[in-house]
Amino acid sequence: MLVFSKPGEQIKLIEQIAKLECIPYERFEISTIPSCSQLKRLQKLIVSQDIDLIHSHGYKGNIIFGLILRVCIDRPVLVTAHGWTSSGRNDLKLRFFECLDFFSLKFVDHLILVSKEMLALPRISKLYSKGRVSVVNNGLPILWSERCEIEDDVASFVTGKIVIGSLGRLSLEKGYSFLIDAFASLVGKDDQYVLLIIGDGPELLSLQRKITFLGLDKRIMLAGFRIRGDRYLSCFDYYVNSSLTEGLPMSILEAVRSKIPVMAPRIGSIPELLLEGEGGFLYDAGCEEGMQRAIYEMVIDRKEIEVKTLKAYENFELHYTSSVMAHEYDEIYCSSYTDR
Repeated sequence: MLVFSKPGEQIKLIEQIAKLECIPYERFEISTIPSCSQLKRLQKLIVSQDIDLIHSHGYKGNIIFGLILRVCIDRPVLVTAHGWTSSGRNDLKLRFFECLDFFSLKFVDHLILVSKEMLALPRISKLYSKGRVSVVNNGLPILWSERCEIEDDVASFVTGKIVIGSLGRLSLEKGYSFLIDAFASLVGKDDQYVLLIIGDGPELLSLQRKITFLGLDKRIMLAGFRIRGDRYLSCFDYYVNSSLTEGLPMSILEAVRSKIPVMAPRIGSIPELLLEGEGGFLYDAGCEEGMQRAIYEMVIDRKEIEVKTLKAYENFELHYTSSVMAHEYDEIYCSSYTDR
């Protein structure tokens, strides 16, 4: 596994997890705009390691392997697209790199999407014939370690409370401002409920100011970045996703696997995972009133919750396990390598 990082950048989450799981990887430092020497070193690395196939999972790898080094590396290049986040944001730098990312996809051998809905994107439908694009659901192993007891500031915050929780990056497209407003207006006055958000990001200070303004510092906790954030699912009574754009979030899969009731927007492959509402509580993305109704239904519908949660878990076992995902990727690898 090759992990790109900026020169001097701190160790990434994926590297921390790789070390914990004893997965071999190599860290490769490369600038946002790569230098010629960096590209030459990368090319030599690919050749020296006798790599047969390249599979990229991020815009930087897509651009480098699909565009810049495409003529220099005679290897099949596959890309998994997890979604694009610049929608609705006035971020010229992000939009520029996403445009380069889209353009680079013209030159890769196979594109894998994590959501059927992504097939309808105009840029995707124009780029690919049916033989060069596939949809592979994200997957998780069924068997996993038992959730451990949490003994830190989070444990103190949730003790004796009903916890509505979420895992995610604190950025605009994750919609946490809407979630905080919905929580405040619906259950904010009921002391038994608390909102716990695990994650860090550029909106941290803005969201914290909002929480303080609403007088909910004791009811809403922004816990920041935590290694293996999925461990904190043991604290959650309900799981919420407030995103404005998604493919198929791993955090929702983790919640479903843990048999935690899930509320999420009707975007990407989330409705398919939650069986169009039979396996969870759905609302229209960005609609605060819809989010409020979904939270209300989730916390009061005790009888339906168990049924919905079990249906979601059964759907997970059938279609969203790591073994199913690995089998589908293996078929794509073999086909791509043979075709070359």
